[in-house]
Amino acid sequence: MSALLKEAKPKLPSCNSQALANTIWSLAKFGHADKVFVNALLKEAKPKLPSVNVQDLSNTARALAKLGHADKDFMHDILTLSLSKQSSFNVSARTQLTWAMSEMHMEDHKLISALQSVKP
Repeated sequence: MSALLKEAKPKLPSCNSQALANTIWSLAKFGHADKVFVNALLKEAKPKLPSVNVQDLSNTARALAKLGHADKDFMHDILTLSLSKQSSFNVSARTQLTWAMSEMHMEDHKLISALQSVKP
């Protein structure tokens, strides 16, 4: 896996938000918590967050929680953006996001209330 990440790292700037979300999800699926690579990926993902759909936002949050990569600033950005996109959340995305928040010990009562008010 390390050789693959070494090849992928210089290509991160050319990745769109979907590719970055899929990459972090894949790392979590394999349980490969390469902190240096994840930090580089998050650096590239941060300016692209506004274009990320709610499923990718929640998948990314869940992946970070699963990897034990509690980047509070990045998660704050995800939560803020999620609040603005709350009406688009489906049950799966809501569940993943709230699970990730719980795993990272992040409380955002405003977001949780907003997500609970969205009708499936």
